[in-house]
Amino acid sequence: MAEVIKKLKKNSSEEVWITVTDYKERELIDIRVYYRSIDDMEMKPTKRGISIPLAKVAELLAAIEKINPFAKIGEPVGKIDKSETEMIYVTLKEFKGHKLVDVRTYFRPQLGEELVPSQKGVTFRYDTAVLEEVKEALRRAQTMAK
Repeated sequence: MAEVIKKLKKNSSEEVWITVTDYKERELIDIRVYYRSIDDMEMKPTKRGISIPLAKVAELLAAIEKINPFAKIGEPVGKIDKSETEMIYVTLKEFKGHKLVDVRTYFRPQLGEELVPSQKGVTFRYDTAVLEEVKEALRRAQTMAK
């Protein structure tokens, strides 16, 4: 069963949830966008998000800690191995004049090709308070690792 560690408001109808969950007997940290359904007003998960083994949360935290106002826009500050063909990139990006933190799965379409971004990822606004909340949630998740 998933344990919600933190909910971050993304906009009027979406939130980013940081949870620890078990899937096929593996502990995972899941960072996912949830939306408010107009049918029943319940928060429901989207496909936008990432899941990585809880054992790799320290690497994710280290990457998030490198995000700062002087980080180069568009260049990953951290890369985390997910599988032989996938990596998680943590990048400071800019969209319509707003700085965003992007945590995204990149994959290799074919052996030998460069990694390309997938739709699996989550962005949240770059803000000192939000960044501290994410770091605190990841630290809390670290203590939950078996």
